Amino acid sequence: RWLTGRLAVAALLVLGAGLAVALGGWAGVAGQGIGARAMLAAGLNTAVPGLVVLGVGALLYGLAPRLAAPVLYALVLWSFVVETFGTSLTDNRWVLDTSLMTHLGPVPAADLQWPTIALLLAAAALAAVLGAIAFGRRDLVSA
Repeated sequence: RWLTGRLAVAALLVLGAGLAVALGGWAGVAGQGIGARAMLAAGLNTAVPGLVVLGVGALLYGLAPRLAAPVLYALVLWSFVVETFGTSLTDNRWVLDTSLMTHLGPVPAADLQWPTIALLLAAAALAAVLGAIAFGRRDLVSA
């Protein structure tokens, strides 16, 4: 129960950050013809990788807590490096697809890719549930 409550709060914070990005972006482009709906889509698009990292983090914390932080930092760093420098370093699609952000479109310039978002969110939810189950089975002594 402890982990599931924390996961719910963290997921709400990630979604709130995506909403803040959307509203801040909308305020920044006011008067340029980009509507609030398009910016809300962009905010959702930015929250999806965060939710995936949260789900993977819960899974790692439940299975191997000492590895959770280094692996998550590596995942975020790798995704950033591949997204920023990937196409200038390689054209290998397999390498580029390892970034969490490669699969999401450039919203609001393009439409949301709902099948991709659904797949990423399902993977994040599955990882979080499996992590909570693994955490519940750990042999922890309460003080």
